[in-house]
Amino acid sequence: MIEVTDEAYEKLLERAGDRGGVRIALKPGGCAGFEYKFDYIDDLSEPDDFVMDFVTFKVAIDRMSINMLDGAT
Repeated sequence: MIEVTDEAYEKLLERAGDRGGVRIALKPGGCAGFEYKFDYIDDLSEPDDFVMDFVTFKVAIDRMSINMLDGAT
């Protein structure tokens, strides 16, 4: 799916505070194509999310965005 580098993981933990994860999605962005939507979240319970569990932190990816993010680092 996606790779989270060690450095990125440390930054995610640092910036997330007491929140348990992040949600990533791509949304239509007009003439520029797509824009990334990146939110720190407490609840990863969206039924359509693909969730990657990194033990102390989770990354949820919107199902509509999975194919476009596949292989991203």
